[in-house]
Amino acid sequence: MPAIFNRPVPYLVLASSTQALKSYQPIPQPFTNGFAFASQFRDQVMDKTKRQTFRRVNPKEHIPQPGESIVGWVEKSNGSAELILNETITMAQTLHIDFGERDPIYVDGHPLTRSAREIFAAAEGFKSYLDLCEFVYDQYGLRPFNGVIIHW
Repeated sequence: MPAIFNRPVPYLVLASSTQALKSYQPIPQPFTNGFAFASQFRDQVMDKTKRQTFRRVNPKEHIPQPGESIVGWVEKSNGSAELILNETITMAQTLHIDFGERDPIYVDGHPLTRSAREIFAAAEGFKSYLDLCEFVYDQYGLRPFNGVIIHW
């Protein structure tokens, strides 16, 4: 593999003509999704008891997809970061949260029952659905939340 500016390059350009260089297409690399995690989830992510996370998404930006990589870190008090997750996404589901609605959480368009909300909260690393609600309120306020649940 040739090195340009001391960095490996995964291709060789064997043609000397300008036309060949103009038609060159780089080899696509898999997309990596990177997310910071709250320190309260560190141990659960590292011991693999937490295997999903939900994130707000902007429809104009990339939405995580199965088969893509996901990396996660926890920021430390000294300004550094500790890598706690490096996995492959197995599933992504749409998520809608609106505490003003009768059924406040929808996954893939389906409302979660009371018991399913508790199961969802536990899978997200919370002790209860109420703890999840407090976290969402602290992070996002009362505005409706549209996002994605990322499973690994």
